[in-house]
This record gives sequence, structure tokens and C-alpha cells, in this order.
Amino acid sequence: MTTSDTDKYGGVARFFHWAIAAMIVLQFVLAKLYEWAEADGERVRQIGLIANHKSVGMTVLFLAAMRLIWRWSKGVPKLPTAMPSWQKRCAHISHWVLYVSLFLLPISGWLMSSASAYSVRWFGVCTWPDLIAPDKALRSTFASIHDNAAKVLFVVALLHIAAAIKHHWIDKDSVLSRMTGWASMVLFAAVIIVGSVSLTPSGTTTARADEQPSQSAQVLATDKAPTASDLTAWNIDYEQSFIRFTAEQAGANFTGEWRDWSATLKFGADALDQSSFDVDVQIAGVATKDEERDTTLKDAD
Repeated sequence: MTTSDTDKYGGVARFFHWAIAAMIVLQFVLAKLYEWAEADGERVRQIGLIANHKSVGMTVLFLAAMRLIWRWSKGVPKLPTAMPSWQKRCAHISHWVLYVSLFLLPISGWLMSSASAYSVRWFGVCTWPDLIAPDKALRSTFASIHDNAAKVLFVVALLHIAAAIKHHWIDKDSVLSRMTGWASMVLFAAVIIVGSVSLTPSGTTTARADEQPSQSAQVLATDKAPTASDLTAWNIDYEQSFIRFTAEQAGANFTGEWRDWSATLKFGADALDQSSFDVDVQIAGVATKDEERDTTLKDAD
């Protein structure tokens, strides 16, 4: 059965449909690769995969918003008149469940990332603002929402595909043909293939000189007390003092600190050659508000 131009979706609508569909498939690929890397203990590879997973997710969020705006402004072709009313209702419901999932997935992932003290960096180009402060309880909540939304999307997408095949091969109507075309299929395949190859990190990491973490430290000292030498030794107020650092991970900045440290500070304004700042930092005590990142910082990678 052929379809007229008025029965078909336009080129822009087809682009949004197949680009988003390909990215959803790519997201499941990246998520599965992440699980395998986690099982193999490849933490650096995990970081790269999850960063790319977030970038693709934010792209899906943008495209889904643009697609919805386009749908409202241009409308959609009517379903075949011969289609039973119950099938039409199911089609409308499944479409809106898909739309809700396309927004819920990236937004919940964005919130989960913010709650984990991980800023979302979009392909190394720009950093999305954190929506909430780090919070372990909220991270767990949004992780659960994200996981369940992914399962719902997977099931509804399978039903959507099965219904499209049924309409094409059994009902022989225009439901599938009005959204497909050679260009659409090429776009769908290209996004998945190119994305799977280019967004899969090797598991190693390098850093340039200008990418080394910057560090800052503040030590508050009180109650000067004389020592055996002529220099002044300072009693450090450890409760108010800290040693913190900022660094970049997958293109996004984060802040951490070393909580287990001690210091001996001796200073004389007129005896700088005899002054000393002896600070002992236990690097295993690093804390960046995320357990997975802290564990990664302590291992060989």
C-alpha cells in the first residue's frame, strides 16, 4: 500500500524520530558497556563511558524538546481510518508514554549526577549547572527513577516496534511507511555505529600539563608557642583548617579534600631560611563527595 505526501511525516519530524531512536539504542549500548567495565574493575573506562552516556542523554533531552515543539506547531498525520478505535487509543497512549520517558530519563540522570557531586559536561564543550546540592539519599532516589524509566522505555519501545511491524506486514497500512525512508534508515544506522565507536573509551587516560589539578590550602594557626629554636611554632586549629583541591573529570570540575593530615609549621619573618612548613597528608583519606570517585582516586589508575 502506498502513502500520499499528506499521509507522511515531514523530513524534520522523521529526523527527530530516527535520531532520537538511534541515540536511545546507543544509550543502552553505553550503559551495558559501563556494566561490563564495572564488573572488570576498569574504573577509568567507567568514567569515560558514563560521561559520554550523560552527553548523549542531554542531547536526547534537547532533541525531544525540539521534536515536541515541532509536533505542536506542525501537527501529525492522521491514523488510517480503518484502524480500530482501541488501537488508536493505544497508539496515542504509547506515544505519550514514550515522550514522558524521553524527558524523565535525562532529567532524572541530570538530578542524579548533581546529587552525586558530578557536574554534567556535554562532550567537553560546556558544563550544565548542577540542579541540586550533593545528597546521597536523593542520589539513590533519582537513580531508582532513572532505572525504572529506562525499563518502561525499553518495554514501550518494543511494543511500539512490534505494532509498527504488525501494521506493515499484517494490516498492510501506511503506519510504518509514513515515518520511514532510506535517509531515515541511514541516519539511524550511522548514529548507532559512529556513536558506538567514537564514544567508547579505551580505558586509559592522559593529562596535559595545563590539565593538572589545581590545589589550594588554608591553615588557621593560633596560640603561638616558643620552641627550642628561635623560630615560632604554630598550634594548628585542625577543626577550622583544610587542604582542598579542584580537578577536572570527564571535562567537568569537582572539588575534594584530604581529611587525614598533620602539619608542623615554623616561621620567622627575619629567618626565612630557617622557616619550614612540614605537612603530612594521607592521600588515602581523599574525599570528593562520591564514593566511586574516591575509590578510583586511590587505585593504580
